[in-house]
Amino acid sequence: MEIYSLKLPHRFIHLTNYSINKKSETYVPNDDHDEDQESASKWTFATFKTYLDSIGIDFNTIFKNIEDVVVKTILSIEGILFTANVNQVPHRHNCFELFGFDILLDSKLKPWLLEVNLSPSLACESALDLKVKGDLISDLFNLAGVVPLDQRTYSEPNMFGKNQNLMSYGATIPNYDKKSSSYTEMKPMENLTKEEKAVLRETNEEWER
Repeated sequence: MEIYSLKLPHRFIHLTNYSINKKSETYVPNDDHDEDQESASKWTFATFKTYLDSIGIDFNTIFKNIEDVVVKTILSIEGILFTANVNQVPHRHNCFELFGFDILLDSKLKPWLLEVNLSPSLACESALDLKVKGDLISDLFNLAGVVPLDQRTYSEPNMFGKNQNLMSYGATIPNYDKKSSSYTEMKPMENLTKEEKAVLRETNEEWER
């Protein structure tokens, strides 16, 4: 049987694996009533920043270095992601992905990328998990442009009110006249082509964000 712990390439393979680390005898869980707890094994960025400030280390510089690692990692696979999206995704608003970066700081506080997880775990085992991951999901949906949708806006003509938008029932849009290079008459929604409706729908989604 291969002994992973004795082999250098595998020595740190589970260093950031929470599912394993939480079973350690030295692991200290977060109390349910205290999200930020320096005595616990899991910290928020706020707790980490407070700790660094207390020992005279600039948190912003460290975080900028971590951001630099994240950006360069994404850039290194940009071509692969772009090709996959073109081949597999019919529209650029059809999907999004959450990446989980495992970053290790060495003794000189230099960040090192250990791994990138696709669809990282969002399980919540403590108040800290619920707070951090709840805010994460909220930010993720905002960045992806997910907005609450009232189906009545698109099915009941008398229920628009504040929800009225470019795709409302009976709406019209300016019709561009190529000869005069100007917008002339209003073009009813029902006369739009499939491509025009797609453009209008995307414009409406951007406007709602």
